[in-house]
Amino acid sequence: MANNTEKYVEYSYGKYISELMKLTQKHRISAEIIGYEKFEKIGRKEPLYRLIINPEAKINFCIVAGIHGEEIAGPFSILRALQNPEKYFAKKIRYQIYPILNPTGFDLKQRHDDDGKQLNAITKQILKSKNFKEVKLFFDDIKNINFDVFLSLHEEIINEEFYAFVYEKTPVAIYEKIMRANKKYAKIFKNKTIEKFKTDKNGLVMNIHDQTFEDYFFSHKQTPISLCTETPGQLPLATRIKINLQNIKILSDYALKNPEGSSSKKQN
Repeated sequence: MANNTEKYVEYSYGKYISELMKLTQKHRISAEIIGYEKFEKIGRKEPLYRLIINPEAKINFCIVAGIHGEEIAGPFSILRALQNPEKYFAKKIRYQIYPILNPTGFDLKQRHDDDGKQLNAITKQILKSKNFKEVKLFFDDIKNINFDVFLSLHEEIINEEFYAFVYEKTPVAIYEKIMRANKKYAKIFKNKTIEKFKTDKNGLVMNIHDQTFEDYFFSHKQTPISLCTETPGQLPLATRIKINLQNIKILSDYALKNPEGSSSKKQN
């Protein structure tokens, strides 16, 4: 586990969902099961949840977390925001939230699911396979919806620097604003490349079409703003949560000022 997460080691998926349900019931937020993933080694089926906040709002914002089981800042950021939803969620925005998409990985505190599968991709082969049920449940739930913003919450476990994947050929102002704001909490990744990907040398990994969730929805024109944020796993968990909540606020403010009217169903 990353720094300052010791008190969360005992968190099981069941305990997380129990707290999630208490908060959604308290604030009358819709929480629906989109399907079940079987924990093969013990035979238990785990429910996958979708939350909807402000269902009648016209601006549509999707947030996905917990795709990699050991990356806990995203799921716990959702819990933190739900403690005070009026502070973190704008009333004129419809939020569609998937708090944990890899329940078995979360329980095992590992990146992949209990079958060793990497879940962060949408391809024809994956959608046809029986071994990526979490991905298929998510895709079937969301495939016909357009969004104004799509945000995938990840973290780089061994890093002290913040960066984000984006999919335009050149940076847009909202992404650069996020980088400037995050300097308050973290160093920004300045290298020219990360792994095999080029960056703008200011924390943005540019124009990477890697078949991830956020790439899929941008490439299929289901959202004009799509990014994957990587909080630094070596920072305290409380700081990583602050970064995520700040980014949600920045993107919400942007969506309110730049509504795309994209919340309608896709036309077949």
